[in-house]
Amino acid sequence: MKFKMLRLKNRLKTFIWSLFQRVGINSNPIYFSIMDTINDFSNSNLYNWRYYFKSRHKEPELANGDVVCIMCTWMEEKMVPLALESSKDFVSRYIVVDKDGGTVPVIESCRDKWGLDMEIYVKPEMSLRESRAFALTRIDEPWVLIQDGDEVFHTDGPNSINELRKFMDRPHIVLMAPMIHLDGDLWHTSSNNPLQSYHEFLYHNNGTIRKRMKLSFHWDIPMMNGWKTYIPKIFKFNCKIKSPKRLFLRQFWNEWCIFTVNYLKYSNIEDYVIEELGINIENEAKAWYPQYIKSLITYDEKRWGYYPEVIRKYIFMQREIAHQYLLMSQKYDIKVE
Repeated sequence: MKFKMLRLKNRLKTFIWSLFQRVGINSNPIYFSIMDTINDFSNSNLYNWRYYFKSRHKEPELANGDVVCIMCTWMEEKMVPLALESSKDFVSRYIVVDKDGGTVPVIESCRDKWGLDMEIYVKPEMSLRESRAFALTRIDEPWVLIQDGDEVFHTDGPNSINELRKFMDRPHIVLMAPMIHLDGDLWHTSSNNPLQSYHEFLYHNNGTIRKRMKLSFHWDIPMMNGWKTYIPKIFKFNCKIKSPKRLFLRQFWNEWCIFTVNYLKYSNIEDYVIEELGINIENEAKAWYPQYIKSLITYDEKRWGYYPEVIRKYIFMQREIAHQYLLMSQKYDIKVE
């Protein structure tokens, strides 16, 4: 039965691919929506209904199992200390894969400061999907956490990362939850609804975790044969606090690797933007960034939920520094612009 389903899935994919190629709209979002459905069927609860019954049998010792965190970074010097601080008491070991080595000194400083068990690799030739797949080959813990260098977990209150232990006494599950995104800085977001949809982020390592097929909307997130458990809580914030250049490039992400297959030709988004769009990234980013900052709106905790403790401490520290600087400027008659 399993091989018949696999054969049927492959035949259906081939048929749709040839059909869309014939009419010349192989990069159309509709095509990828269909492909995403087919590719993810083998990872869906409909297909994996048998894992529902397996996941019903609680294993109390599993809840206290070690957690390995796969963290991919690229120019995340500002946010990676907050990201690591937010998960360090939950995670047993980190596998960090950095894009160009630029964030490594900051990561090593955090490792030494908190005494973290960590492996660090620099893989400039790998995409995000490939970096995560590379890290998956080095895991042996019962639980796998996917956290990027710009994602900060709650460590207190009802949405604390430690609350996840309540769900971790069940085998063969994939925990999914929405998250909040901040943009530009920690005080703003770019949307009236900063809530991002449910996504997989914590896996029971049942031996089936693997990289997702390329033709998929979420092709950079690992997939697993298991029961998806949806948790309606905000456990983490995605903090897009990046350089103007990185923020500028991020707006081309969908046309590079989501709605098209341009990533097959260009492994780096920067190469795609330069070659295909003919854009001078440095100049365009400088002109675009001020307008982007003006478009942001203030994040409302009462409306969208409280800040993670790590971010609250950072904000308080920044305000204290600003306050002390103001007092110093008044004392010594320094002009503050």
